[in-house]
Amino acid sequence: MQYDIVIATRNRAQALALSLPLFAVQTHKPNRIIIVDASDNHSEIIDVAHHALDESAIAFDVLQSSVRSSAYQRNRGVQEVTAPIVMMPDDDSLWFSDTAEETIKIYQLDQGQRVGGVTARSVLYSPMDVDTLSYKPASNVRLKALIQPLRGSVENRFFKQPFLVYADDLASKMAPLTWSTPSLARRVNTVGGFRMSFRTDAIRSQKFDELLGYTSGYCQHEDMDASLRIQGQNLLLMSAERSRVFHHSFPGKRSGGFKYGFGQIANYIYICCKVIPRNSRAWGSFSRYMHYKIFLYSIRNDLHWNEVTKGAQFAWSNRALLLDANLESLGSAFRSLCDLIPEPTE
Repeated sequence: MQYDIVIATRNRAQALALSLPLFAVQTHKPNRIIIVDASDNHSEIIDVAHHALDESAIAFDVLQSSVRSSAYQRNRGVQEVTAPIVMMPDDDSLWFSDTAEETIKIYQLDQGQRVGGVTARSVLYSPMDVDTLSYKPASNVRLKALIQPLRGSVENRFFKQPFLVYADDLASKMAPLTWSTPSLARRVNTVGGFRMSFRTDAIRSQKFDELLGYTSGYCQHEDMDASLRIQGQNLLLMSAERSRVFHHSFPGKRSGGFKYGFGQIANYIYICCKVIPRNSRAWGSFSRYMHYKIFLYSIRNDLHWNEVTKGAQFAWSNRALLLDANLESLGSAFRSLCDLIPEPTE
């Protein structure tokens, strides 16, 4: 089974220099690698791609995007895909030699084509020797990964995510897969952003919502939004338990603190309003979960996180713009909310 790789990137030549060679030496090689670049220096990305891939005999394209939006760039790349499966790693996703092979196995076993997307498993160790890594990962990434299981169990018990509640409800209406075993594959509610793969037809029909990047180009929750909509088409999402990805998270913030906090809350509300029916039990946990998220921002007491908290609180205080909108006017209501963001002060 063939697959193409689509990578959205911007100003991360160092990250691509590490990840591209790993994509090229997979035991199950890609049919094609499509890089959609919104960098300030496009020629630098072209040079990195040629240096990494010229000797691999794998076809590749480096497309220039005038729009700085991961959702737009990913949609642009999917337009060029010809394989039945598209894998969509981040530019700083480091694959092991069998990452693609173990992912594709799940699609191959799914002869009834009931699986719309497959995520690899995130691991805390790199496939590369530490001496070969050309940059240090973003701070606190390893700590976040270590505490995530504990945080997840607390959230599942006391602060249920509306996204996950709704995904569980969608899955409960579908018959379980007869071929899956816990050691090979398990059902998941979302396909993670830096380790995504989809059936091409599924993601091409649903697309990533480009409106999510309206504020800053950083499309928070685009992976969760796509995951929910694909499951709404009666397709399951699975985790390939033997497929591993190390997220060598590139340092640097994708937007200012206020806009980051605003997007985390505003995008979440927008997706809930767009995807989750108002009679769904998922809305029962909506307010509690939103307050919990804002609380987590507020306890991180430094200048950046103070701004994140202010942005999140601003979005929440103006939530009625989205909650009161009907589906037809929701997009314009979301733009109107984003346009209310105050200009940064000096």
